[in-house]
Amino acid sequence: GALAIDKTAPAISGESASRTDASNGSVTFTSDEAGKVYYIVGGEKPAQDALLASANVKDIASGETKIDLSGLGAEATNVYLMVVDAAGNRSDVKTVKVPVYLAKPTTITWVNNTATAMWNAVSGATSYKVYRATSKSGTYSLLGTVTATSYTNTGAKAGTTYYYKVE
Repeated sequence: GALAIDKTAPAISGESASRTDASNGSVTFTSDEAGKVYYIVGGEKPAQDALLASANVKDIASGETKIDLSGLGAEATNVYLMVVDAAGNRSDVKTVKVPVYLAKPTTITWVNNTATAMWNAVSGATSYKVYRATSKSGTYSLLGTVTATSYTNTGAKAGTTYYYKVE
């Protein structure tokens, strides 16, 4: 019988990215075929041939793959991916955006004898989530999301100690 020739290009789906800190993060995606993933961090979207010349190559199995990234800047950046299967078929080039890294607010200052907290603005932040718990290691529940660098906890009870965190 005739030998079947694989002419089906791999497909990339479910791509996402996350940050661990200002210079590290990861990209996760799913490929429907095993092969090699070629990737470039930053710059403009490359053509397939330019991506093939990239020094960033990793053997992958079909299914989900996570690529750890280091040396990132704090600003948002794109990662460009392409999977090539054993027969040389190439997927489309996918663009995955690694989000901007936002430091946590450093200090929370309390306005005397009130339930108002204030903190330093974080460069690049568009909002802050304020959480509260009744013990330091307790479960923190979201009180609200604010765009200002202060929050007044109107539901605080006098005589109760609360623990807060801002993200």
